[in-house]
Amino acid sequence: MAQKATLTIDFSFIADPGFKSKLPILLILVVLFAFAGVMFARTGLGLGDLFDVPRYELNAAKLCSLSFIMFVILFAITISLSVIYGHGLTSGGALVELPLLAIVSLALYIVSPSLLGPFLIMAAAAATAAFAGSRKEKITFSSAWSASSKAMAVMLLLLFAYVAFSLNASKDQYFDTVLAGAVELSPQLKQGVGSVCSSAIFGALEQNLNEQTLADQLRSSISRDTLRSDLLSAAPLLAVLNSTQQDALVDAAYNVTARVAIGALPALKQSLETALAPNETAEEPAQGATPEQIASLKEQVLGFPAAKTLYDYFPLLAALLVVSVAYVGKYVIQAISSIVCALVVRL
Repeated sequence: MAQKATLTIDFSFIADPGFKSKLPILLILVVLFAFAGVMFARTGLGLGDLFDVPRYELNAAKLCSLSFIMFVILFAITISLSVIYGHGLTSGGALVELPLLAIVSLALYIVSPSLLGPFLIMAAAAATAAFAGSRKEKITFSSAWSASSKAMAVMLLLLFAYVAFSLNASKDQYFDTVLAGAVELSPQLKQGVGSVCSSAIFGALEQNLNEQTLADQLRSSISRDTLRSDLLSAAPLLAVLNSTQQDALVDAAYNVTARVAIGALPALKQSLETALAPNETAEEPAQGATPEQIASLKEQVLGFPAAKTLYDYFPLLAALLVVSVAYVGKYVIQAISSIVCALVVRL
C-alpha cells in the first residue's frame, strides 16, 4: 500500500523573541521597498528605452534623474536593513521578508503593470540579503558587503533571465524598433557623413596639393607635344606663332590649368556637402518608416550572415548589455548598503 508523502513546514520562528524584536525593522524595510518601487516607476525606465535609438540621450538622462538617484538610495537602504533584519534569525525567519515584498510588488503592479518583473527581482534581491545576513555571526562593513554582494548577484542573474525571456517573446517587435530608429536617424547620419567626408578629402587635398605641384603632375601626365597638338587643334591660328612662343603658351596652359583646378576646390567641396546633405527644401518633420518599409529593410538586413547571427542572439545580447550597465550600479548599491549597515549597528 503506497504511503502518502507529507510536507512539514516549521513556523516555530514566529514564537522566537528574536523574530518579534525584528518586526519593526521588517516593517520599515517593507515601507522603504515600496517607496523605492515608486521612485523606480517614476523614472520611466523600460525595455523599450534600450532600443529607442533616436532618443538615446533622453533615455540615458533618466539614469541621472532625481527619481533614479532616490531609487538607488532607498533600495540600498532596503538591502542594508534586510541584512540587519536577517542577522540573528533562522533561515525561515529571514525569508519571511520575501512574501511580504512580493505582496508589495503586486500592489505596485497596479500602478506600473509593465514593471512587475523588476519589482519581483528587487524583492528577491532584498530577501537574499536577509538570508545572507542570517548566516553572519557579526554585522561589520565587510560582512555587510559580502551579504549585499550575494543579493546583487541574484539580482543580476534574475535580471538577465527576465530581459532575455521578455525580449525573446517579442524579438521581432524590438528588432523592428531598432531598424525604425536607424531609418529615423539616417538623415542625420547622412549629413554627418557628408561633412566628415568632404572635410577629410578636401582638407587633405588643400594641405598636400598646390599650384606648382599640380602643374608638375600635369606635365608628367600630358606631354608637351600632346598639349601643343591639342591647343593647335582647338585654335589653328596659334600655328602662326614660332616654336618659342608655342613653348611659352604650353607652359602657361599647364600653370593656368593648375591654378583653375586649385581655385575650384572650395566650390567642389561645397557641392559635395550639398549633394550628401539631407534635402532641406521641405522643413516638415521626418516621417517614420511604414511597417512595409521596415519589413523590406529587415529582409535585406537579414540577408547578411552577421546580421542574421545578431538577430538570432538578439535577446541574449540585449540582456547582456542591460546586465553590464547594472553591474556598474551594483557597486554603488553595495557601498551605500554596507556603510548604512555599519552605521546602524554602531548606534
